[in-house]
Amino acid sequence: MPVQLLTIKVSKGLYLRDPQESELGRRIIGEGVKLLDKLGFEGFTFKKLGTRIGSPEASIYRYFKNKRQFLQYITALYWGWIKFRIDMILRFHKGRKERIEALLSVLTEIGTDDPATPFVDEKLLCRVVMSQSKKVFPINKAEQEGGCTKEYRVLLRSIGDIILSINPKFKFPLALSSTLLSAAHEQIQYSTHFTSLTELKGRNSKKMLREFLKVLLAPALTQAKCHTK
Repeated sequence: MPVQLLTIKVSKGLYLRDPQESELGRRIIGEGVKLLDKLGFEGFTFKKLGTRIGSPEASIYRYFKNKRQFLQYITALYWGWIKFRIDMILRFHKGRKERIEALLSVLTEIGTDDPATPFVDEKLLCRVVMSQSKKVFPINKAEQEGGCTKEYRVLLRSIGDIILSINPKFKFPLALSSTLLSAAHEQIQYSTHFTSLTELKGRNSKKMLREFLKVLLAPALTQAKCHTK
């Protein structure tokens, strides 16, 4: 019986043909992420990727217009993957405290590979998105409303909904959501590559990251306790 692969929904404007729907497309994603991590955006080309996967350069252009669109796609894929994991929280964790604890678990594991998507290494994908995605930042209003920022906005709203489920009167759910997400990514990078910039390092770095994110969540949680009294 064939293994059912997890498919992450990505905006249609970010590809010509969705690479998740074919074996070649999934190889393009997985090996493309590895090559971007190795060469960076400037050194990355579809010709080099074609050589790496043993397929003509033209075959990659059937999926993406150019390398900028490819980077936008994998960035959106990354945000969509985190959104999927949060959706699972909402499905299986109904209690307020359970949702917060599960959210913290997702945020502390964002730099970890997910076996549900064997065609791409999320640890590398996280590193590529953090280091390269600013190079395809939206340049006009149309791209701001669509593109990979759309998946990011949807992700922030999902986190914000969890915060509002704890404290419906909290004024800044989106601002806090983006702060939590940015802090988690920054601290994971610092704990690995710039250890002098953080206390969150060593074997207990994930546990400490969880505690740190709780500190950031404290204003929303504290206000919620006040409202329930």
